[in-house]
Amino acid sequence: MGCLPSSMAPLQLEEQEIEYPSPNIDSIVEQTNKFFAAENLKVRRSRTMSLGGYHAIIELIVDINAETCKGEDSASQRQLVARVDFPFQALCTDKAIAVPWKLASEVATMQYVKERTAIPIPRIYFYDEDADGKVGGAWMLMEYVNGDDLQYHWQTMSRAQKQSICCSIADYWNQLLSLRFDAIGSLHFDDSGEIKVGPLSMMCSLSTTAYDYPSRDKCGPFATTREWIMAEANGDFRYKTRIYMARGSKAEGEDRQENRRLFIRDTVSWLSELPLLHEPDTYPTTLCPSDFGMHNVMVSRRDPTEIVAVIDWEGTQTVPIWNIHRPSFFGVAECEEQVELDAMLWEKVGSLNATWSESMASGRYLRNAAMRASLSDWDPASYTLEMS
Repeated sequence: MGCLPSSMAPLQLEEQEIEYPSPNIDSIVEQTNKFFAAENLKVRRSRTMSLGGYHAIIELIVDINAETCKGEDSASQRQLVARVDFPFQALCTDKAIAVPWKLASEVATMQYVKERTAIPIPRIYFYDEDADGKVGGAWMLMEYVNGDDLQYHWQTMSRAQKQSICCSIADYWNQLLSLRFDAIGSLHFDDSGEIKVGPLSMMCSLSTTAYDYPSRDKCGPFATTREWIMAEANGDFRYKTRIYMARGSKAEGEDRQENRRLFIRDTVSWLSELPLLHEPDTYPTTLCPSDFGMHNVMVSRRDPTEIVAVIDWEGTQTVPIWNIHRPSFFGVAECEEQVELDAMLWEKVGSLNATWSESMASGRYLRNAAMRASLSDWDPASYTLEMS
Protein backbone atom coordinates (compact mmCIF):
# COMPACT_ATOMS: atom_id res chain seq x y z
CA MET A 1 0.00 0.00 0.00
CA GLY A 2 1.46 3.37 -1.01
CA CYS A 3 1.79 6.48 1.13
CA LEU A 4 -1.12 8.91 1.38
CA PRO A 5 -0.66 12.29 -0.33
CA SER A 6 0.27 14.93 2.22
CA SER A 7 -2.96 16.81 1.51
CA MET A 8 -5.15 13.77 2.20
CA ALA A 9 -6.16 13.12 5.78
CA PRO A 10 -5.94 9.50 6.89
CA LEU A 11 -9.25 7.67 6.86
CA GLN A 12 -10.79 7.48 10.29
CA LEU A 13 -12.53 4.17 10.95
CA GLU A 14 -15.22 4.05 13.57
CA GLU A 15 -14.34 1.53 16.25
CA GLN A 16 -16.90 -1.21 16.62
CA GLU A 17 -17.14 -3.63 19.48
CA ILE A 18 -17.38 -7.20 18.22
CA GLU A 19 -19.68 -9.39 20.25
CA TYR A 20 -18.81 -13.08 20.26
CA PRO A 21 -21.32 -15.78 21.10
CA SER A 22 -21.12 -16.97 24.66
CA PRO A 23 -22.83 -19.76 26.56
CA ASN A 24 -25.05 -19.15 29.54
CA ILE A 25 -22.51 -19.83 32.26
CA ASP A 26 -25.11 -19.49 35.02
CA SER A 27 -27.07 -22.39 33.50
CA ILE A 28 -23.90 -24.51 33.29
CA VAL A 29 -23.13 -23.79 36.94
CA GLU A 30 -26.71 -24.61 37.96
CA GLN A 31 -26.72 -27.96 36.16
CA THR A 32 -23.25 -28.85 37.44
CA ASN A 33 -24.34 -28.16 41.03
CA LYS A 34 -27.34 -30.45 40.56
CA PHE A 35 -25.14 -33.22 39.19
CA PHE A 36 -22.78 -33.10 42.19
CA ALA A 37 -25.43 -32.37 44.83
CA ALA A 38 -25.22 -35.88 46.31
CA GLU A 39 -21.49 -35.37 46.94
CA ASN A 40 -22.10 -32.04 48.68
CA LEU A 41 -19.96 -30.30 46.07
CA LYS A 42 -20.64 -26.84 44.71
CA VAL A 43 -19.22 -24.64 41.98
CA ARG A 44 -17.09 -21.99 43.63
CA ARG A 45 -16.08 -20.02 40.53
CA SER A 46 -15.88 -20.31 36.76
CA ARG A 47 -14.12 -18.58 33.89
CA THR A 48 -13.97 -18.77 30.13
CA MET A 49 -10.70 -20.37 29.03
CA SER A 50 -10.92 -20.04 25.25
CA LEU A 51 -13.22 -19.48 22.30
CA GLY A 52 -12.52 -21.54 19.18
CA GLY A 53 -12.89 -19.12 16.28
CA TYR A 54 -13.82 -21.61 13.58
CA HIS A 55 -15.26 -24.52 15.48
CA ALA A 56 -17.16 -22.16 17.79
CA ILE A 57 -16.49 -24.22 20.90
CA ILE A 58 -16.36 -22.60 24.31
CA GLU A 59 -14.22 -24.10 27.04
CA LEU A 60 -14.74 -23.35 30.72
CA ILE A 61 -12.74 -24.21 33.80
CA VAL A 62 -15.05 -24.98 36.72
CA ASP A 63 -13.55 -25.22 40.18
CA ILE A 64 -15.68 -27.34 42.49
CA ASN A 65 -15.31 -27.30 46.25
CA ALA A 66 -17.20 -28.81 49.16
CA GLU A 67 -19.99 -26.51 50.25
CA THR A 68 -18.74 -26.54 53.81
CA CYS A 69 -15.20 -25.54 52.85
CA LYS A 70 -14.53 -21.82 53.17
CA GLY A 71 -10.89 -21.74 52.16
CA GLU A 72 -9.06 -21.66 48.84
CA ASP A 73 -7.05 -24.84 49.47
CA SER A 74 -6.57 -26.44 46.04
CA ALA A 75 -6.53 -29.88 47.63
CA SER A 76 -10.19 -29.43 48.51
CA GLN A 77 -11.16 -28.46 44.97
CA ARG A 78 -11.90 -30.39 41.79
CA GLN A 79 -11.08 -28.80 38.47
CA LEU A 80 -13.39 -29.55 35.53
CA VAL A 81 -14.01 -28.37 31.99
CA ALA A 82 -17.40 -27.55 30.48
CA ARG A 83 -17.07 -27.73 26.71
CA VAL A 84 -19.91 -26.05 24.84
CA ASP A 85 -20.67 -26.45 21.14
CA PHE A 86 -21.91 -23.49 19.06
CA PRO A 87 -22.11 -25.01 15.56
CA PHE A 88 -24.17 -22.32 13.86
CA GLN A 89 -22.63 -19.12 15.17
CA ALA A 90 -20.78 -16.76 12.86
CA LEU A 91 -17.43 -15.60 14.22
CA CYS A 92 -15.76 -12.65 12.50
CA THR A 93 -16.40 -13.12 8.77
CA ASP A 94 -16.40 -16.92 8.67
CA LYS A 95 -19.37 -19.13 9.32
CA ALA A 96 -18.88 -22.49 10.97
CA ILE A 97 -21.60 -25.02 10.22
CA ALA A 98 -21.72 -28.44 11.83
CA VAL A 99 -24.04 -31.40 11.95
CA PRO A 100 -26.15 -31.13 15.15
CA TRP A 101 -25.12 -34.63 16.28
CA LYS A 102 -21.37 -33.89 16.17
CA LEU A 103 -20.81 -33.45 19.92
CA ALA A 104 -23.07 -36.36 20.90
CA SER A 105 -21.07 -38.65 18.61
CA GLU A 106 -17.80 -37.31 20.03
CA VAL A 107 -18.95 -38.14 23.58
CA ALA A 108 -19.87 -41.70 22.53
CA THR A 109 -16.53 -42.07 20.74
CA MET A 110 -14.52 -40.88 23.75
CA GLN A 111 -16.32 -43.28 26.07
CA TYR A 112 -15.90 -46.18 23.64
CA VAL A 113 -12.16 -45.57 23.17
CA LYS A 114 -11.64 -45.05 26.91
CA GLU A 115 -13.33 -48.37 27.71
CA ARG A 116 -11.67 -50.47 25.00
CA THR A 117 -8.14 -49.13 24.64
CA ALA A 118 -5.28 -47.87 26.79
CA ILE A 119 -5.36 -44.46 25.10
CA PRO A 120 -5.67 -41.76 27.81
CA ILE A 121 -9.05 -40.07 27.38
CA PRO A 122 -10.47 -37.42 29.76
CA ARG A 123 -13.36 -38.64 31.89
CA ILE A 124 -16.75 -37.29 30.82
CA TYR A 125 -19.17 -36.68 33.70
CA PHE A 126 -22.23 -35.93 31.60
CA TYR A 127 -23.47 -34.66 28.26
CA ASP A 128 -26.43 -32.34 27.71
CA GLU A 129 -27.90 -31.73 24.26
CA ASP A 130 -29.40 -28.44 25.53
CA ALA A 131 -32.89 -29.27 24.27
CA ASP A 132 -34.33 -26.37 26.30
CA GLY A 133 -31.80 -23.91 24.88
CA LYS A 134 -30.77 -22.63 28.32
CA VAL A 135 -27.02 -22.98 27.71
CA GLY A 136 -27.01 -22.03 24.04
CA GLY A 137 -25.49 -25.21 22.66
CA ALA A 138 -24.91 -28.87 23.39
CA TRP A 139 -22.21 -29.34 26.01
CA MET A 140 -20.32 -31.86 28.08
CA LEU A 141 -18.69 -31.70 31.48
CA MET A 142 -15.35 -33.50 31.72
CA GLU A 143 -12.25 -33.66 33.83
CA TYR A 144 -9.54 -31.03 33.44
CA VAL A 145 -6.36 -32.33 31.78
CA ASN A 146 -3.33 -31.26 33.79
CA GLY A 147 -0.80 -31.02 30.99
CA ASP A 148 0.46 -29.03 28.02
CA ASP A 149 -0.19 -29.18 24.32
CA LEU A 150 2.63 -31.27 22.79
CA GLN A 151 3.33 -28.43 20.34
CA TYR A 152 4.37 -26.25 23.30
CA HIS A 153 7.35 -28.51 24.05
CA TRP A 154 8.17 -29.87 20.59
CA GLN A 155 10.91 -27.43 19.57
CA THR A 156 12.90 -28.02 22.77
CA MET A 157 12.61 -31.82 22.73
CA SER A 158 15.52 -34.04 21.72
CA ARG A 159 15.36 -36.35 18.71
CA ALA A 160 15.10 -39.34 21.06
CA GLN A 161 12.17 -37.75 22.90
CA LYS A 162 10.35 -37.05 19.63
CA GLN A 163 10.89 -40.64 18.51
CA SER A 164 9.50 -41.84 21.84
CA ILE A 165 6.33 -39.80 21.30
CA CYS A 166 5.92 -41.15 17.76
CA CYS A 167 6.26 -44.73 19.04
CA SER A 168 3.49 -44.04 21.58
CA ILE A 169 1.25 -42.59 18.85
CA ALA A 170 1.95 -45.63 16.65
CA ASP A 171 0.81 -47.86 19.52
CA TYR A 172 -2.38 -45.79 19.88
CA TRP A 173 -3.07 -46.12 16.16
CA ASN A 174 -2.57 -49.88 16.39
CA GLN A 175 -5.16 -50.04 19.18
CA LEU A 176 -7.66 -48.02 17.11
CA LEU A 177 -7.02 -50.08 13.98
CA SER A 178 -7.67 -53.25 15.96
CA LEU A 179 -11.25 -52.20 16.81
CA ARG A 180 -13.97 -53.79 14.68
CA PHE A 181 -17.45 -52.58 13.67
CA ASP A 182 -20.36 -53.93 11.64
CA ALA A 183 -21.11 -50.79 9.61
CA ILE A 184 -19.64 -47.58 8.21
CA GLY A 185 -20.68 -44.44 10.09
CA SER A 186 -19.92 -42.88 13.48
CA LEU A 187 -20.50 -43.93 17.08
CA HIS A 188 -23.67 -42.89 18.93
CA PHE A 189 -25.62 -43.85 22.04
CA ASP A 190 -28.83 -45.71 21.25
CA ASP A 191 -32.03 -45.38 23.29
CA SER A 192 -30.79 -47.97 25.80
CA GLY A 193 -27.46 -46.21 26.32
CA GLU A 194 -25.45 -48.72 24.29
CA ILE A 195 -22.85 -47.40 21.86
CA LYS A 196 -23.67 -48.36 18.27
CA VAL A 197 -22.66 -47.29 14.76
CA GLY A 198 -25.05 -44.58 13.54
CA PRO A 199 -24.99 -41.69 11.03
CA LEU A 200 -21.66 -40.27 9.95
CA SER A 201 -20.40 -37.39 12.03
CA MET A 202 -17.95 -34.92 10.55
CA MET A 203 -15.91 -31.84 11.28
CA CYS A 204 -17.38 -28.36 10.92
CA SER A 205 -17.51 -26.88 7.44
CA LEU A 206 -15.24 -23.85 7.27
CA SER A 207 -16.42 -22.84 3.80
CA THR A 208 -18.01 -19.40 3.60
CA THR A 209 -20.28 -20.79 0.84
CA ALA A 210 -21.73 -23.54 3.05
CA TYR A 211 -25.29 -22.84 4.15
CA ASP A 212 -26.68 -26.12 5.51
CA TYR A 213 -25.65 -29.52 6.83
CA PRO A 214 -26.53 -32.86 5.20
CA SER A 215 -29.71 -34.74 6.08
CA ARG A 216 -29.13 -37.15 8.95
CA ASP A 217 -31.08 -39.93 7.21
CA LYS A 218 -28.64 -39.82 4.27
CA CYS A 219 -25.53 -40.13 6.46
CA GLY A 220 -25.79 -43.85 7.13
CA PRO A 221 -24.90 -46.10 8.73
CA PHE A 222 -23.88 -48.03 5.62
CA ALA A 223 -23.80 -51.82 5.57
CA THR A 224 -21.43 -52.10 2.61
CA THR A 225 -18.53 -50.26 1.02
CA ARG A 226 -20.57 -49.85 -2.17
CA GLU A 227 -23.44 -48.11 -0.34
CA TRP A 228 -21.00 -45.74 1.37
CA ILE A 229 -19.04 -44.85 -1.78
CA MET A 230 -22.19 -44.30 -3.85
CA ALA A 231 -23.65 -42.04 -1.15
CA GLU A 232 -20.39 -40.07 -1.15
CA ALA A 233 -20.51 -39.74 -4.93
CA ASN A 234 -24.09 -38.46 -4.75
CA GLY A 235 -22.98 -35.86 -2.21
CA ASP A 236 -25.40 -37.24 0.38
CA PHE A 237 -23.23 -36.40 3.38
CA ARG A 238 -21.59 -33.20 2.21
CA TYR A 239 -22.37 -29.72 3.48
CA LYS A 240 -24.62 -27.85 1.07
CA THR A 241 -22.85 -24.97 -0.65
CA ARG A 242 -23.70 -22.15 -3.03
CA ILE A 243 -21.69 -20.96 -6.01
CA TYR A 244 -20.97 -17.24 -5.86
CA MET A 245 -19.58 -15.29 -8.80
CA ALA A 246 -17.23 -12.46 -7.90
CA ARG A 247 -17.51 -11.27 -11.51
CA GLY A 248 -19.66 -12.40 -14.39
CA SER A 249 -23.29 -12.92 -15.06
CA LYS A 250 -25.87 -14.90 -13.18
CA ALA A 251 -26.03 -17.23 -16.18
CA GLU A 252 -22.33 -18.03 -15.76
CA GLY A 253 -22.92 -19.07 -12.17
CA GLU A 254 -25.85 -21.23 -13.24
CA ASP A 255 -23.64 -22.87 -15.87
CA ARG A 256 -21.08 -23.76 -13.24
CA GLN A 257 -23.79 -25.23 -11.05
CA GLU A 258 -25.06 -27.31 -13.96
CA ASN A 259 -21.53 -28.51 -14.75
CA ARG A 260 -21.13 -29.62 -11.16
CA ARG A 261 -24.40 -31.55 -11.37
CA LEU A 262 -23.25 -33.27 -14.58
CA PHE A 263 -19.89 -34.21 -13.04
CA ILE A 264 -21.75 -35.87 -10.16
CA ARG A 265 -24.08 -37.69 -12.53
CA ASP A 266 -21.19 -39.04 -14.63
CA THR A 267 -19.18 -40.09 -11.57
CA VAL A 268 -22.15 -41.94 -10.06
CA SER A 269 -22.73 -43.71 -13.37
CA TRP A 270 -19.06 -44.67 -13.70
CA LEU A 271 -18.76 -45.96 -10.13
CA SER A 272 -22.01 -47.91 -10.35
CA GLU A 273 -20.50 -50.00 -13.15
CA LEU A 274 -17.09 -50.47 -11.51
CA PRO A 275 -16.63 -54.24 -10.98
CA LEU A 276 -14.58 -53.60 -7.86
CA LEU A 277 -17.65 -52.24 -6.06
CA HIS A 278 -19.71 -55.32 -6.84
CA GLU A 279 -17.34 -57.66 -5.04
CA PRO A 280 -18.03 -58.83 -1.45
CA ASP A 281 -16.46 -56.75 1.32
CA THR A 282 -13.41 -58.56 2.68
CA TYR A 283 -11.79 -55.77 4.71
CA PRO A 284 -12.66 -55.00 8.33
CA THR A 285 -14.24 -51.71 9.38
CA THR A 286 -12.28 -49.87 12.05
CA LEU A 287 -12.13 -46.51 13.86
CA CYS A 288 -10.56 -43.43 12.27
CA PRO A 289 -10.27 -40.12 14.17
CA SER A 290 -10.48 -37.13 11.86
CA ASP A 291 -7.94 -34.94 13.65
CA PHE A 292 -5.38 -37.11 15.45
CA GLY A 293 -2.50 -34.63 15.28
CA MET A 294 0.12 -33.37 17.68
CA HIS A 295 -2.05 -30.35 18.53
CA ASN A 296 -4.55 -32.70 20.20
CA VAL A 297 -1.99 -34.57 22.29
CA MET A 298 -1.52 -33.38 25.87
CA VAL A 299 1.73 -34.24 27.66
CA SER A 300 3.08 -33.99 31.19
CA ARG A 301 4.67 -30.68 32.10
CA ARG A 302 7.52 -32.54 33.81
CA ASP A 303 8.15 -35.09 31.06
CA PRO A 304 6.99 -34.22 27.53
CA THR A 305 7.32 -37.87 26.44
CA GLU A 306 4.53 -38.85 28.85
CA ILE A 307 1.17 -38.50 27.10
CA VAL A 308 -1.57 -37.64 29.61
CA ALA A 309 -4.52 -37.26 27.21
CA VAL A 310 -5.65 -37.33 23.60
CA ILE A 311 -8.45 -34.81 23.09
CA ASP A 312 -10.86 -33.60 20.37
CA TRP A 313 -12.47 -36.72 18.89
CA GLU A 314 -15.09 -34.87 16.85
CA GLY A 315 -15.75 -36.21 13.37
CA THR A 316 -14.42 -39.70 14.16
CA GLN A 317 -15.81 -42.33 11.78
CA THR A 318 -15.88 -46.10 11.37
CA VAL A 319 -14.45 -46.82 7.91
CA PRO A 320 -12.87 -49.67 5.93
CA ILE A 321 -9.32 -50.16 7.11
CA TRP A 322 -7.89 -49.49 3.64
CA ASN A 323 -9.25 -45.93 3.78
CA ILE A 324 -6.90 -44.90 6.60
CA HIS A 325 -3.94 -43.88 4.49
CA ARG A 326 -1.15 -42.66 6.76
CA PRO A 327 -2.66 -39.36 8.01
CA SER A 328 0.20 -37.09 9.06
CA PHE A 329 0.75 -36.56 12.77
CA PHE A 330 2.10 -33.09 11.95
CA GLY A 331 -0.61 -31.94 9.56
CA VAL A 332 1.57 -30.50 6.80
CA ALA A 333 5.14 -31.51 7.61
CA GLU A 334 7.20 -28.32 7.86
CA CYS A 335 10.70 -29.81 7.78
CA GLU A 336 12.66 -32.93 6.85
CA GLU A 337 12.67 -34.10 10.46
CA GLN A 338 8.87 -34.20 10.58
CA VAL A 339 8.74 -36.11 7.28
CA GLU A 340 11.17 -38.67 8.69
CA LEU A 341 9.29 -38.98 11.99
CA ASP A 342 5.97 -39.42 10.16
CA ALA A 343 7.51 -42.21 8.08
CA MET A 344 8.92 -43.84 11.21
CA LEU A 345 5.54 -43.61 12.97
CA TRP A 346 3.66 -45.37 10.18
CA GLU A 347 6.40 -47.95 9.66
CA LYS A 348 5.92 -48.78 13.33
CA VAL A 349 2.13 -49.00 12.86
CA GLY A 350 2.69 -51.39 9.97
CA SER A 351 4.92 -53.61 12.08
CA LEU A 352 2.25 -53.72 14.82
CA ASN A 353 -0.80 -54.17 12.61
CA ALA A 354 -0.38 -56.54 9.66
CA THR A 355 -4.02 -56.18 8.56
CA TRP A 356 -3.66 -52.43 8.09
CA SER A 357 -0.25 -52.79 6.44
CA GLU A 358 -1.54 -55.31 3.88
CA SER A 359 -4.59 -53.15 3.11
CA MET A 360 -2.39 -50.22 2.09
CA ALA A 361 -1.32 -52.14 -1.02
CA SER A 362 -4.26 -54.45 -1.71
CA GLY A 363 -6.88 -51.78 -1.05
CA ARG A 364 -5.43 -48.98 -3.15
CA TYR A 365 -7.99 -49.29 -5.97
CA LEU A 366 -10.84 -49.15 -3.47
CA ARG A 367 -9.14 -46.14 -1.90
CA ASN A 368 -8.94 -44.47 -5.31
CA ALA A 369 -12.62 -45.24 -5.96
CA ALA A 370 -13.48 -43.57 -2.65
CA MET A 371 -11.35 -40.58 -3.63
CA ARG A 372 -13.13 -40.36 -7.00
CA ALA A 373 -16.45 -40.38 -5.14
CA SER A 374 -15.31 -37.57 -2.84
CA LEU A 375 -14.37 -35.49 -5.92
CA SER A 376 -17.58 -36.27 -7.81
CA ASP A 377 -18.44 -32.60 -8.39
CA TRP A 378 -14.99 -31.89 -9.88
CA ASP A 379 -14.05 -32.17 -13.54
CA PRO A 380 -12.36 -35.62 -13.88
CA ALA A 381 -9.87 -34.05 -16.29
CA SER A 382 -8.44 -32.06 -13.36
CA TYR A 383 -7.06 -35.11 -11.53
CA THR A 384 -5.73 -38.61 -12.22
CA LEU A 385 -6.47 -41.77 -10.24
CA GLU A 386 -5.12 -45.24 -11.00
CA MET A 387 -8.05 -47.66 -11.10
CA SER A 388 -6.52 -50.82 -12.57
